[in-house]
Amino acid sequence: TDIDIYIDKSDLAVVDEVLKSLGFSFELKYNGCDYNYLKKPRYYVEVHTLMEGFTDTQKKVLKGLADSTFKADEKAHRLSDNDTYIYLVFHLYKHFVNSGAGVRMFLDLYLMRKNSGLDFSYIKDVLQKLGVDGFEEVMSRICLVLFEGKDADEDVKDVIAFIFDSGAFGKFSNNRHLSKINAKQTKITKAQRISSSYGLSFDSMKERYPILKKYPVLYPFSFIHRFFYGMIHRRDVLKNAKKAQKNISSDCVDEYRKIFITAKIYEENNRK
Repeated sequence: TDIDIYIDKSDLAVVDEVLKSLGFSFELKYNGCDYNYLKKPRYYVEVHTLMEGFTDTQKKVLKGLADSTFKADEKAHRLSDNDTYIYLVFHLYKHFVNSGAGVRMFLDLYLMRKNSGLDFSYIKDVLQKLGVDGFEEVMSRICLVLFEGKDADEDVKDVIAFIFDSGAFGKFSNNRHLSKINAKQTKITKAQRISSSYGLSFDSMKERYPILKKYPVLYPFSFIHRFFYGMIHRRDVLKNAKKAQKNISSDCVDEYRKIFITAKIYEENNRK
């Protein structure tokens, strides 16, 4: 029901002007970095100005895809079929990790593989840089089970059950805590783990508070602002993450860890 757009925060005024000229009205701002616009009866645009949870390499590769678009007509630039497929895989990966991955997203992947003359030599090279080539291989096998009736191997049955439990697009409640399963988290200190899980690292806070780029000495004070912001706005990441932690059983964590390993997420995130 919504269209997601990622922009640089410096372009926010331009985006606001364009969307309003198209009949959208500003609805709300949350987390200090995401902006919602509504056009009746049911069109939503979510404008995002923060990229949390991406490595520097992933950001560089994704920017490269954006820079490689071609001019389709006077108003639109488009990704090539190969880059569109790469985006679909990585988008599926992010949903899988953060909020579940529903059946609809696999249908997109399946139709793209079936109907496009894709260059998988190029695609695999880019997916390796993003660290999700193993994930793509497992998801492609699952697509054949879902849409061509292939038999499911024992190792992917739990993953398929997870997919159906996620609904059409994934759901926030079923695995908000899964970032804590990531094996690389076990190799860092408790303070670093908390910082990473809650988006409190200096790099994350610098994106949220651009003033830190010029005055890094203000980093400790940004925690104070975010704490009180979280008390006022219930959707704040700190509050949601803390609440979710209390509802995690060790059995649940073990179950999802098994799913992650099967989906090649556990391994991909620890590649040197």
